[in-house]
Amino acid sequence: MKNGEAKNILINQEGCKCLLTGYVVSREQLTFHHIEKKEHGGQATPENGANLLGKIHEWLHNAIEHNNLELFILINECLLNYKEAMRTNNIELIRQFEEECQPLFQEEYENYSQEHPVKSYQKNKKRRR
Repeated sequence: MKNGEAKNILINQEGCKCLLTGYVVSREQLTFHHIEKKEHGGQATPENGANLLGKIHEWLHNAIEHNNLELFILINECLLNYKEAMRTNNIELIRQFEEECQPLFQEEYENYSQEHPVKSYQKNKKRRR
């Protein structure tokens, strides 16, 4: 399966929502994140993926993975637990993630977006696709 196919399945299951921030956005703003990385054998499947806003995805890899691998692993474990809570309709765990974790990721998203604005050539490149 390709990233785009897995992304579309997740959109059908969860809506156009960034799993880390909880923001509801357009389909084009979402990117597919491999929870278990491709280079470690992770497949592009809905079970191994999460749709994330492009900037929070960039933050996760550039600011976290390369500087704090332990935190990167923990965030991915949280994503897996949240996905399982949604799959099993575990209301308490869903509420806990959405009330305690997502606001932290929203703040990180806002800070990272301000510090790393999209360059005009990137905006134009995305429009041409």
